[in-house]
Amino acid sequence: MTTAAREFTGRHLLYILVGFFSVVIGVNLLMAHFAKSSWTGLVVENGYVASQEFNKELEKAREQKALGWLPEFIYDSGRGLIEVKVLDKTGTPLPVKGAWVSLVRPSDSRLDANLTMTPDGLGHFLSEKKLETGKWQARLQLEDATGHTMRQEYSFVVR
Repeated sequence: MTTAAREFTGRHLLYILVGFFSVVIGVNLLMAHFAKSSWTGLVVENGYVASQEFNKELEKAREQKALGWLPEFIYDSGRGLIEVKVLDKTGTPLPVKGAWVSLVRPSDSRLDANLTMTPDGLGHFLSEKKLETGKWQARLQLEDATGHTMRQEYSFVVR
């Protein structure tokens, strides 16, 4: 029994090209759908307004640096405990009136949380919050009795 050699025609090439590009376009559409449905990508609501506030933010950063506060952010995943310690340049605890932490999960905003920290001694604040594993950002805000404020951001990974 002999088989006849089949001839490669233009129609075969057309089927191969249509199939190849159909797969590529299909995968691109699927990835675009996942990207659009999972995260908006917005960091600020209005980029123009944020750009106009930039110089004010720089001035606040200079004032903050002049205060000389050295906050330390600690997350103990075993106990689900957030600790914030606030020291000056010499290592002395500072009398901070209030501390707030915004926990941000970059991949899922539904897990974000705002916490008011409870003072536990001079310059030491605590709050309990069990976090899911993954990458997190903590946005810390401190205020002293004179009205000075300080903001600091930390990135950390919960294992």
